[in-house]
Amino acid sequence: MRLNPKAIEITELFGEVNRETYVWTEGQFTEAFRRYSLDKTSTKSWIHLDGPIDHYWVENLNSVLDESRKMNLPNGESINLSDNMCLLLETDNLSNVTPATISRCGLVFLSREEVNRPK
Repeated sequence: MRLNPKAIEITELFGEVNRETYVWTEGQFTEAFRRYSLDKTSTKSWIHLDGPIDHYWVENLNSVLDESRKMNLPNGESINLSDNMCLLLETDNLSNVTPATISRCGLVFLSREEVNRPK
């Protein structure tokens, strides 16, 4: 599943609890996360977050990225990251990301610029 987190509201991404009725509405990310966590096949399931990263939404992933490997939802529920699930965060810069998030990720830097090397 591929999502651009900055293209939708944070409540559409992670879900929300209605303040008046206390009814939980699933977000796109949490719906995929739940579905993939329940999948018992050996097939790898990827959630690809492609777009600008900022602390506003990425901090919600810190519990998934740390040793607990759990998504803690605003309704009090927790969903475990299964062994067959993978998260890929693709961005062009990390200027708005906290050290806490960066330290929980493996980074791969790809550049389209050619490097001038001495011959």
